Amino acid sequence: MINQRDHRGNTPILLAAKLAYKDEDYLKCINFLFKHEANGKLRDGNGWSLMDEAIGQQNNRLLAIIFDWLSKRKKEFVDRNKKRVFERLRKVPDFYCEINWNCQSTWIPFLSKIAPSDTF
Repeated sequence: MINQRDHRGNTPILLAAKLAYKDEDYLKCINFLFKHEANGKLRDGNGWSLMDEAIGQQNNRLLAIIFDWLSKRKKEFVDRNKKRVFERLRKVPDFYCEINWNCQSTWIPFLSKIAPSDTF
């Protein structure tokens, strides 16, 4: 029960984050818990998340661990869904889109010469 809560709503990973400011060995615990599928998005009984705790402590190492976990999680999500997304994109019919940019200013006469004006 890696995501089991105590009577205050804390999970083991939240407790490790709260204690990380006292001892950096808790950062190793957080890495261990992430490797064993701990959910880093849960909040404690007061509504605080791992990110809130890291920011509150101004703990850059904890923030780096959380960002690495979030990045890995996002990459796994993209990899899992990439095939389905490409299949859906293949079904989208071709379309035509025209964007016309014009910038005209009476206040600054030279603005129209340097501002973008093009049709794609």
